[in-house]
Amino acid sequence: MSSDSDSPFLLVMNIAVEDLPPADPSQKRPKVFVRLRSGKDVQKTKVVELETSSHTWATPLVLSDIDAKSSVSLTVYYRRWMQEEVVGSVERPFLYFREHNGRDLTFRLEGTKQNINSSIRLWCCTDHETVNGALVQSISPGDDVVNPRLTAVSDAITTLEAGGKDAADRWASLSPLVESIEPFKNVFDEVAKIHPFAAAAWGLLSMAWSVLQAERTRTKQVLDLREAMIKAYMVAQEDEVLKKLEEFRAIFADLMKQTSECALFLSQYFSGGFFRRLTNIAADKKIQEFTDAFQSFHDAFHDKSVRKITIVSLASYECIKFVERQTILQRLQPHPQDGSADSRCLSGTRKEYIEEVLQWFSQEDNKVLWLTGPLGSGKTTLAFTIAEYISNIGPRGRLGAFILFRRDGVLGMRDPRQFVTTLAYKLAEFDDRIGDAIAIAVRSIPDLQILSPHQQFQRLVIEPLMSIDGLKDSGPIMILVDALDESAHGQPRELLLKDIISKGFGPSLSFIRFIITSRPTPDISELLSPLKNRFIQPLWLDVSAKEASRDISLYFREKLEEMQVPVAMDGRCRDDIVRDLTDRAGGLFIWASLTYEFIKVHPEERIKTVLADASHSSPDTDQRLCRMYETTLEYLVGGVSNKSIKNEVRNFIGAVVVAQTPPGLTPRVLGRLFANSRLAGDTFLRLKTLIASEESEAIRFLHKSFYEFVEYEEWSKLTGWYINVGEWNKTMMSTCLARMREYMSTYMADPLTYELGSCHEDPHIPYVCQYWMCHLVQVEKPDEDITQQVHAFFTELYLRWIHLIVLLRESHREYDAISSMGSVVDWVMRCGLPSEIFQHALAFLQCVWEHQGVQRNPVLLYTDGLMSVPLTNSIRRMYSTGAQPVLDESATITSQLCCHTEVVFCVAFSPDGRYVASTSADWTIQVWDSTTGLLRYFPLKDEGGAPWSVNFSPSGDRIVSGHANGHVWVWDAETGSEMLDIAAHSNYVRTVAFSPDGEHIASGCYDCSLAIWNARSGEALVGPLSGHADWVRSVAFSPDGALLASAYDEAIKIWDVKTGKVVLGPLEGYQGGVYSVSFSPDGTMVAAGSFDRTVCLWSAATGEAIGTPLRGHEHTVYSVAFSPEGSRIVSGSWDQTVRVWDVATGSTILGPLKSHGSVVNSVAWSPDGRRIVSGSDDHTVRIWDALTGGVLFASRKE
Repeated sequence: MSSDSDSPFLLVMNIAVEDLPPADPSQKRPKVFVRLRSGKDVQKTKVVELETSSHTWATPLVLSDIDAKSSVSLTVYYRRWMQEEVVGSVERPFLYFREHNGRDLTFRLEGTKQNINSSIRLWCCTDHETVNGALVQSISPGDDVVNPRLTAVSDAITTLEAGGKDAADRWASLSPLVESIEPFKNVFDEVAKIHPFAAAAWGLLSMAWSVLQAERTRTKQVLDLREAMIKAYMVAQEDEVLKKLEEFRAIFADLMKQTSECALFLSQYFSGGFFRRLTNIAADKKIQEFTDAFQSFHDAFHDKSVRKITIVSLASYECIKFVERQTILQRLQPHPQDGSADSRCLSGTRKEYIEEVLQWFSQEDNKVLWLTGPLGSGKTTLAFTIAEYISNIGPRGRLGAFILFRRDGVLGMRDPRQFVTTLAYKLAEFDDRIGDAIAIAVRSIPDLQILSPHQQFQRLVIEPLMSIDGLKDSGPIMILVDALDESAHGQPRELLLKDIISKGFGPSLSFIRFIITSRPTPDISELLSPLKNRFIQPLWLDVSAKEASRDISLYFREKLEEMQVPVAMDGRCRDDIVRDLTDRAGGLFIWASLTYEFIKVHPEERIKTVLADASHSSPDTDQRLCRMYETTLEYLVGGVSNKSIKNEVRNFIGAVVVAQTPPGLTPRVLGRLFANSRLAGDTFLRLKTLIASEESEAIRFLHKSFYEFVEYEEWSKLTGWYINVGEWNKTMMSTCLARMREYMSTYMADPLTYELGSCHEDPHIPYVCQYWMCHLVQVEKPDEDITQQVHAFFTELYLRWIHLIVLLRESHREYDAISSMGSVVDWVMRCGLPSEIFQHALAFLQCVWEHQGVQRNPVLLYTDGLMSVPLTNSIRRMYSTGAQPVLDESATITSQLCCHTEVVFCVAFSPDGRYVASTSADWTIQVWDSTTGLLRYFPLKDEGGAPWSVNFSPSGDRIVSGHANGHVWVWDAETGSEMLDIAAHSNYVRTVAFSPDGEHIASGCYDCSLAIWNARSGEALVGPLSGHADWVRSVAFSPDGALLASAYDEAIKIWDVKTGKVVLGPLEGYQGGVYSVSFSPDGTMVAAGSFDRTVCLWSAATGEAIGTPLRGHEHTVYSVAFSPEGSRIVSGSWDQTVRVWDVATGSTILGPLKSHGSVVNSVAWSPDGRRIVSGSDDHTVRIWDALTGGVLFASRKE
């Protein structure tokens, strides 16, 4: 059994699949392979043609980037042509394999086909000792192998020792040896006679050597290691040494163990496993240790001396620390950046800008460099060239991170919320010291996502960087962000600009060079203008400058030579053509690039077209670019009169523009989606000039300017290329539903017999099923046709859709079905449509999504899954009885959901987040499931008066409520039964709160008094206390229970709980009455919402105001609450909105959320900080996603 300090890994060997399903005789014989997966670490066996119903793979697979708490899955696939079909799979916790370390295991495969009897056998190992000593169970030594290539080996080593050549030459000298290590197998076979684990060492070494053979980035250190290994094996197989096998028994044993350790390291390092992510320094150090060890073996054999050699063990290496760090850093969930397709500047161009950036980089200056210019001025190309320059400064480069924004969300991120975590991850990869510091920070934060961008930046980037001694002395580090303007618009982008980009890293981290590229869009210019921001240094790419014309001229000259354009053409020499094209480019590099793509197909003909069109010479850069697109499209269509082809091209462009990316649409998927194979073939080829992707990839156009050209009505409508995004989302939604219905009618008429294989034959189905909702929620004004289609989906297709989504879950893990369904509920509410059926559909999905039986066998959805949903759910009733509800809410099935008939006064989450309690002027307290809205028990009532306030005890076992008749009630939260009735006041009890230990209750009343009671007996402990001139609307205990804050009139006071004396206040800084008060979780701050529309903060120790009031609400702030981690405040207002604020910056980080139709009286956080509940005068309670602002639940109102 491995100790907890071991680096978690899993090695499996002798993988055997048996009793595989027979192949269809009408089809080509399938190939088979096995995939081993844990988290993001995936390994596969070799794909082999299936000869019989069984096959065995001897080559080991290793999962090294593994979380000890994760699961491990083994999936068997058939491959026919390019399609992969799941035969069956099995999943077990990693701990299961640890418990069965060093054993043979057999599993029955769980398949999508009926009556599958296939199984999979394997031998597993989870520690290094077992790798070295027990793998002989899986590998047997082969026959002796003669060593005919010993001379070649000797010659190679002689060359190596001569030196004087670079690493590539040294590798070439070893190429005959690297192709095979068979010459040394004799050593292992002989040693296997006395040390059985030599067979295992040979297996691992063979695997490592095959990886090394394909490796292209071999360093001098790796070559030295390989040389030391060869020398050790050569001397070990000499006759004089092998004759003394018994004498050298211990050394041979150590050599085999060392070989296993080293082979494991090399195979993982060069195949992309966790060692691959070692920094150069750490990897080189490890490789040197291995080299020294093999040199010691060589010397021991050569001197014929028996001595003990220290084995370099992976288990004792820094890799344990590294793997642990890497596991922690995976929590950052960085965006996988890919800039390989982006171009670099042509040699000799943009040199002035490059020199200026390098000069800025070398200076001690903490300003943010903003590289900006108009559309098509070459910002991205310049950014990649700069990145290349900086990466080649010093032994490991000075480029700490290169962050890409891309509108497609694939090659670069689109969501600004991913910026900080991706930046932190890249910095951690850049330097071990930074990586260690960031890992410590990540480990200390339970939930990264609930932090605002500013807080993430401070805790994950700024603080770790500042904690590293001597980092500044290492020299400047560049952080480069490209195409910021391609990030998605909205509040996250606003916060990224306002709280991070515009402020940079500050004077304390002046060695960080922060460079941003973007167009000068209004929102970016507002915050990055040097006239408004002294931290910004702009660098404008001037398209009218002579340097731009010079560089474009060089570009055209090189491209015309490549195309072999005649030196003279129609009376024009090539220099004249270059000059004319350069003049028409007007300094726009994108125009030059597009023109090249356009003319290269038929250079002479199309050069004439471009030069003959006067509009290409327009002084307006936008007009020139638009005309270039128009000209290109006209030619690709074959003339403006070819309407049928033009319509196909418009369909192609429209679908790509609105496609959900990722994953996007490949040509094949697009063709199947629109049932038009021409889109996948002819249309794709026609538009290839404008497309940057290959045929097998998701389609993306060459430049973002093309998207803007077709989306901007003023630019493209007259020529017929305008794409109305709203209408196209309707088209995509309808098309997706139509294809889904066709597919289900064909393959799922009887869903109990459906097999996933047919889905793989229809590549558009995953997109159709997973992303039709994304198109729906983009429709701003749904018409009757849309609502009917959506209604038909839920009443006719919903269960079969869930069936498909469950099956696709394994291969499309990035898709979040519950979140998508939640976005539909939010959309329905925003559009003012009846919402109950949608909420029931969401609750139904949440119930069956984690149903173990359904996950193993989706067919159970129609039986066990359906029955697991509460009877009150209308989706269950509908599919159980066949009755179909309509969207008219008055006709839907009445169920026991939270439903108030009057104003909702107060709301509260239970400490475990499972339940919400809400009070109303309808005289009820309703306690209900926070996910489904189902009542836990019948509404609670005190016939003496309406309940104005409510709260849960810290342990969640009791509920306290304050009533209009002056009474305070305590209820059993589990059963709803009455526990305690306190005749507390003579008037309305407007507010109640439990103390942190659950032993005291504080109450505030309309008679201007407050009191503290024993929560068990109802005995008065303190008070009634007077001191307010008006109603006491809010009370709150400090986290330690020593203080009590109270508020309503123009005063906030803080009382000593034991003595009942005022210890602080009245607090100042607001105008008018105070309606709500809240302590921060650490007890250092008090927040209040008031009549003057603000949220104010004070020090709980001194009473001094903290910062300036938070402004944004348009009317009285009725309710405020600190989030559980204390970094955010939620507020509800008379203006009918909910807002979330960043405590550190005062920024609104979420909202205003506008789903309520009247005053928001009360707001509260879920204990995990991911949800917010609000109650309103509109008679409803809503639960919001605290990260996105989406409505997760809204109660019915009568």
